[in-house]
Amino acid sequence: MIKSFFIVLCITIFSLSLEAQVFQTEWLCPYPQQHVKQHVKISGMQKYYAMPGKYGKEKFILWPAKGNSLTEVEYMDSLTVKKSQFYLFSPDREYEKYSLKNTKSGYAFLYDFGKEGYHNAYMINKYLIHDTLFIMISKAERLSHKCRNGHKDVQKKIEPLIYPNLIPFEMIRLRMKPGENYHFLLESGNHVTFKVLHRGKEVKGAEVTFTTNKDWHKTIITNKKGTATFQVPSDYFPSMGELKQKKVSYYLVKAKFTVALDSKDTNSQFKYICYTCTYPGEYIPSQSLYKSSFWAVIVIVVSVLIISIIVIISRSEKNKILSRL
Repeated sequence: MIKSFFIVLCITIFSLSLEAQVFQTEWLCPYPQQHVKQHVKISGMQKYYAMPGKYGKEKFILWPAKGNSLTEVEYMDSLTVKKSQFYLFSPDREYEKYSLKNTKSGYAFLYDFGKEGYHNAYMINKYLIHDTLFIMISKAERLSHKCRNGHKDVQKKIEPLIYPNLIPFEMIRLRMKPGENYHFLLESGNHVTFKVLHRGKEVKGAEVTFTTNKDWHKTIITNKKGTATFQVPSDYFPSMGELKQKKVSYYLVKAKFTVALDSKDTNSQFKYICYTCTYPGEYIPSQSLYKSSFWAVIVIVVSVLIISIIVIISRSEKNKILSRL
């Protein structure tokens, strides 16, 4: 009797801990926690974090993470990560090498950049709770570009890629047209559109939430084309000196969709599949802030010059009048 009670208690505790884990968002975090920033550096025009190394030999980093807020990031430990599935694809859809290591900056997903274009990284975890299978897919698109390689076939190389036979549920960021190229950085004020796909087909009715690292968030339900469009918030108002540094902010998009299985499938251990997909990214203050600040400076300088000229002319006329007396 006592033995049975402890077994039931252990199963209940395990179930509750698993459920708590499932309801935490998982993602491939592109930025380090404050206490490990000294061990990494920012590299390239996209401002990705990398492990220091010889020029061109840096190891770029994504941190497998979880949590319900971008301001309260919890890196996954090696025990959790080793149960996950990972994939890394080149812009040519080929499998790329990566490594999972316990570093001074936390347990990290390390990778090299080779071919020009977007590389796609995935982390997949599955949890079965009661009659529902939770499939959590963490995705990250990372752009590789060196200007010395030229800028041919840009539109072709930056198009989003999907892998429906391997990744059952995912999200893509539609490219900004016209104008997106290798040097593109999302800006506050931009309208950005995400498309949700299940087995390569557009998903209507998926819940998509856009969150920033300043805890601004908004949720939209996808339309019949499977898309949700957000305006990146202007939540960064720096001084003129800070503005020149092009401070990078971060966002996380999370899509959620539940599928009910056919009731005729009696062999299944579950009745529902709850899919989630996360997609992190970066954005910078709008260039209009730079332009408006520039023109404000011009107006001030011109105003000062005009006032100075008026004062000089006025004093000159006054001196002429006094000299005649």
